[in-house]
Amino acid sequence: MSVTQPRGDDGPNPRDDPEAVIHEELGEHREAIEALAGLDMGILSDDARQILDIVDQEEPS
Repeated sequence: MSVTQPRGDDGPNPRDDPEAVIHEELGEHREAIEALAGLDMGILSDDARQILDIVDQEEPS
């Protein structure tokens, strides 16, 4: 999904609320994100750890 493309649904706009987008789009892929975070892949693993931090927070209302 590109952040420059208009969304066809009523989902959150990534520019307005990136954490809501992470919850919506990546929350169900937790196992794969955890595996990636556990690897030594530099910035990619760092990003995966940040995603996990966001997913572990309470979901926005």
